[in-house]
Amino acid sequence: MLFTLIRYTVSAIIFIPILIVLNKKKLLRKKSVAIITIVSIIAFTSLISIFPVENAFIRFDTPEQAFSYVETGKFDYVVEGESSSMVVYKKDSNTYSQIFLLKDEKGYMLNSFYGYTLTDRMLDGNYALDIFKVKNTDDYYITGVLVSDTSNVELKSDTRDVKYDIRYNENNNFFSAYIKEYADDIYLVCDGEKVEIGG
Repeated sequence: MLFTLIRYTVSAIIFIPILIVLNKKKLLRKKSVAIITIVSIIAFTSLISIFPVENAFIRFDTPEQAFSYVETGKFDYVVEGESSSMVVYKKDSNTYSQIFLLKDEKGYMLNSFYGYTLTDRMLDGNYALDIFKVKNTDDYYITGVLVSDTSNVELKSDTRDVKYDIRYNENNNFFSAYIKEYADDIYLVCDGEKVEIGG
């Protein structure tokens, strides 16, 4: 994962010379200096990990390229929104996860660590649903784990047509969807069962 490697490399380039100077002056033997130095290294590395400065310089041509840069795991599929995308990937043989990317007319960008919120979570004997909103956009996404093997999941409203894009994993037991114009009149239908999800 190049994203993490670059951050560790930048931190090393900055802090190794500082540590060498402090060590030569025997300042690292002072407990307060050692603590401040360690805290500074951790804080700096965390800060550059939270906010992707790459967005000021580069765009990725595809979601797969952005995913490979920032994450490990097996790319599975992507759900496209208006101003963002959600990449779903396998962390291991039984676990799926997702990352959110931003996009503009030039390509795909990395999202910050705090660039999305989990707006709701619903658990039932037959399903587990998470609803996410990508910050500074109108893009909402749903991910769901289904107990039954089905690809018959729909998003509906009794008052309007709901525009959405839905994808399934290879076993049809995990799905992800993008919802356009998400509102409290939207519900999910899974195997004929109505599930209230509207926000």
